[in-house]
Amino acid sequence: MDAHALKSLLQHQLATDASTASHLPYVLDVLTEQHFNTSTHTPKWSARLSSLLHSKEPSARWAGLCLCLRTAELSKDIMIEFSSGWITVAIPLLSKTEPLPTLKAAIRLILHLFTSSVDKPEYQRQVCTPNVTKYSAALLALTTRNEEQSFQVLIMDAMRRLLKTYPTLLKPSYQSISALTLKHLNGGSPTPVHPSLLDSASKLFASLHYTGGKAGSSSLWKTNIEETVRLARTALAEIRTTFPSTDYADRSNTRLGQDSSVSVPLYLDRLRCCVATVVQLLLSSSQRLFHVPIGLLSSLVLSLLSCTVDEQVEGHIDPSVRVLEVSVVPSLWEMGCDLLTVMCTRTKRSMSPRAPQILTSITFQLEQTLSSTQRLRFLDAAHRVLLTTHTVASGASANRLTKAVLPSLLVLVQMKEQPNGAPSANGTKSKKRSRAFEGDELLSRNRGTVFKTHSDEQCALVAIDLLKSLLSEPNLSQPLRSLVSRFILSLLISLPQTLPSSLSSNTGFHVQLSECVQDTALVIGLGSSTSQSRTLGLIVNSTSSQRPLHHEIELLLHPRLPPLLRSVPRTDFIALTRSEESNEEASLRHELGLVLLESDQTQPQPEPVNTNPGPSTSMAIETRETSYVSESIVQQQKSPAPAPPQHQQMEVDNPPSQTFIQAAPSVQREISESPVQTVHTTVRTTSSVVTTLERKAGSSSLPTVQDDDEEMPSIDVDSDSDSD
Repeated sequence: MDAHALKSLLQHQLATDASTASHLPYVLDVLTEQHFNTSTHTPKWSARLSSLLHSKEPSARWAGLCLCLRTAELSKDIMIEFSSGWITVAIPLLSKTEPLPTLKAAIRLILHLFTSSVDKPEYQRQVCTPNVTKYSAALLALTTRNEEQSFQVLIMDAMRRLLKTYPTLLKPSYQSISALTLKHLNGGSPTPVHPSLLDSASKLFASLHYTGGKAGSSSLWKTNIEETVRLARTALAEIRTTFPSTDYADRSNTRLGQDSSVSVPLYLDRLRCCVATVVQLLLSSSQRLFHVPIGLLSSLVLSLLSCTVDEQVEGHIDPSVRVLEVSVVPSLWEMGCDLLTVMCTRTKRSMSPRAPQILTSITFQLEQTLSSTQRLRFLDAAHRVLLTTHTVASGASANRLTKAVLPSLLVLVQMKEQPNGAPSANGTKSKKRSRAFEGDELLSRNRGTVFKTHSDEQCALVAIDLLKSLLSEPNLSQPLRSLVSRFILSLLISLPQTLPSSLSSNTGFHVQLSECVQDTALVIGLGSSTSQSRTLGLIVNSTSSQRPLHHEIELLLHPRLPPLLRSVPRTDFIALTRSEESNEEASLRHELGLVLLESDQTQPQPEPVNTNPGPSTSMAIETRETSYVSESIVQQQKSPAPAPPQHQQMEVDNPPSQTFIQAAPSVQREISESPVQTVHTTVRTTSSVVTTLERKAGSSSLPTVQDDDEEMPSIDVDSDSDSD
């Protein structure tokens, strides 16, 4: 590092005031901490900065303030030595008529000098304490002199940092700071409050409780949040005048004589500001515990989430007011979901008593027709509630929520494969000619994708995560649990065969979706040692990713449930095919729309193979968890036919118009090469939720062993009778 870098800068770039302003970006970029540690020119540097601060040129003063800030950031020793002189010049600049860049540079410099020296008590006593009140008074005066948006944001951010560092010194300014924040949190119409102003003002208001000290900050925080919730409920009542009054605050009739085109946006923006303030209050911290009014906050959340567009008060209603109030309902849902997410994050298990009622409201909204953005917010809110609270008290609530979530994923099982060749008027020849170009659809730019927008993608991911949480609920009914398990298993099998470009224009979405499905399938594999031995394939398959394997290994070593005391397996371990499902599961499947073919009655059901498997396959056939692929394995093992060669693969002949998911090629190779290995991966079966493997007349979809050409072993069946 050049020890004479400061000397070179002083002689060339900082030689005059004009050159200093023009070369300021270069100087700020090349300065490093080593320049001040090894150079002997720091006194000359400090003298040059002082001369720039006292210059008559505004550009030179601005450059001097910027160089002082950069010097204080790189060298704390120089800052402590010369900061007193810098503050003496910078604070009076805030009271003068200076250009806006100079005022911003002075605010940033003084704020850094006050907040970066908390570890120097003597420096704080001599330099900071006498000047903090002067600095805060100058900032409050600047808010009325300049209404520029970025300048207001800078002032409120500076006040917030000062409140956290010097709360006792700023206690006399509490009312002035509160008035500054409420000016921006009162809403605006027709132009709403800018998001940056709203964010800064709400964060500053949420920091006011620091002025109460250790003893009074908790009560001051509670008072602020209760007043904010009261204002929010009043604003909500003013934009729901044409709807029946439920538990809103008493309407103050402040809209009498006002134009609805102005009043409705005004109260909506005021409600948005109140919700943002409550969120920041919940995110704030203190040295002592807060007493959070969960009942009051939950009531506000329920009021926002339960808003509908169908209800209407009796009597005459102004149509224009009705249209405006109906149009703001999606905004109310958005505010409720945001507030609920923060409440669950901060209060966690304390929300458990209110969780069933909140989940009921969310479930009702999910059952309605919503856009992808609205559905995403409700799904994310429900997922956050399930993650942070105890189990759902009512099984009916869990079942209803599961039924409301599944339609968000129906698009994944409705991906119908296009026929290889479409028939045309030219007859069979043209049909054969079209089959010669099977790969054309892969290169087509007009080929549609399943998920059109980013919101659609996030809906699918959050819905799968939500199903994962619901599968952990003990109150979920067994038929619905079995149906969800079969649905997840079908996705687990079909996704490896699906092109990433057919799902979304974002090719990375296929990987994310596969990981979510795999994680959810692991929840299905959790159970006792008896049932977990049949789900070994799910856990082993999850080890193929790059994530840590500690969780999967721990699942294998320590099952979550004790061994089964009865020989008959549970329902969700049996009904993995459509032919084995109960009437209740079939009705649930039809109710949720999980039927892709025209009619279940028109499909020929595959006949079960009645065989007596050997010891190596007894585990697979015991609970009928294997598919028809595993049934063919039994046939091969029963007959003494030679094993197929290594290059031979099993092909499943499924017409595209009748089936949309088939076994993965890797699974097919495992079946043909190592039948015994397939016994441990019995969960890799084609789910009957999506399709059934149909056999054509006169041909089998799976290779069968020709027993006519093989010599059958002779068994003397009457040997016992002869002995008699």
